[in-house]
Amino acid sequence: MPAARSKADVEKKYPLGKVVPVRVLYVSLTAAGKVIIVSRMPHVLAFKPRPALTGYELPAAAHLASDKAHSDISAAANEKGKIDKMWPIPYGTVLDDCIVLSVVGTIGLALQVPATKAVTAFAKVAQLAEEDEPAPKLNKYSGPFHVGTRHRARVVGYDAIDAVVRVSLRPSMVNEKFLTIDDVYPGAAVNGTIKVFRENGVEITISSTLHGFIHKQHLADVALKHPELQFKAGKQIACRVLKVLHEQRSILLTTRKSLVQSKLPIVTGYTEAEGAVPGAITQAVVDRVVDNGAIVNFYQGAHGLVVGGSKRLEPGKSIKCRILTCDSERRRIRVTDNVDEGVSLDELLAKLAPAKPTEFSTDISQVAPGQI
Repeated sequence: MPAARSKADVEKKYPLGKVVPVRVLYVSLTAAGKVIIVSRMPHVLAFKPRPALTGYELPAAAHLASDKAHSDISAAANEKGKIDKMWPIPYGTVLDDCIVLSVVGTIGLALQVPATKAVTAFAKVAQLAEEDEPAPKLNKYSGPFHVGTRHRARVVGYDAIDAVVRVSLRPSMVNEKFLTIDDVYPGAAVNGTIKVFRENGVEITISSTLHGFIHKQHLADVALKHPELQFKAGKQIACRVLKVLHEQRSILLTTRKSLVQSKLPIVTGYTEAEGAVPGAITQAVVDRVVDNGAIVNFYQGAHGLVVGGSKRLEPGKSIKCRILTCDSERRRIRVTDNVDEGVSLDELLAKLAPAKPTEFSTDISQVAPGQI
């Protein structure tokens, strides 16, 4: 029922004998009898999504969205002058300073989302404490969750019928760094737990909602004879994110110490914003040797060509390299394994520049018999 948060509200707004239109949601057939569940919510009666469903049509509420959603909202607003699309609060969004509006019996809490009065959130009592802790007793006048108290919450779902955002107040859920795949990015350092060892690699549990995979080539910097002895189920392990495949909802990781412990800049693409800065020294893994050098892999599928190599490069070897040139349009990066900081980038490029062809005179008068 809209705007009814207590028994007194229901009795005041819907006195006995009043005729009101409703829409049937479902029929419950139980041993005790048949119960018809109905709704008085305006958007349900109209049989269409509720206007201003999440409040993100309001600029004051846009800051609640994640960075990606926020940028999409800003782009839409700048392009069209207004936001004409409904923007649901993204799953995993952390909401600061939610206010308890009412205590719904022993079921949970109704909360007001900050920055907008158009959005109501609901937290089940099981989402107020950790799984290994007893559920708190709810009282609207006292206790940690009485009416008017403020809490941090995290979005864990959405109920379109009730038009409320489902949230959790569990500290472990609110403070979880990697809750969704959108929270993971190439180069991120993560601590995971080995789930299972397989012939082609190791499955890793990153968080309660995310898992990753380490290919056997990225288990270590050197080939392991018996990796199954080192990667046992339940062991905690430090990893680094190699690649995030959003469409496949897959996360590829590495446990190579040269990458996990590296403090060098991360290269995830072919632009300066993605770390491909000429002169920068970074870590890479040799993929294969070619006629004119070697192909090395960075993060997120980016790769480069090692030119003028001064060391023996072998596939699978982790090396430090310096970026020489970047071509974002052609998606090409040239690097060198010469990371001597005493040698400038210009000097390296000069050494690798092709030699100018020898110029010959075409004036035959300048040639004498016996001249070399």
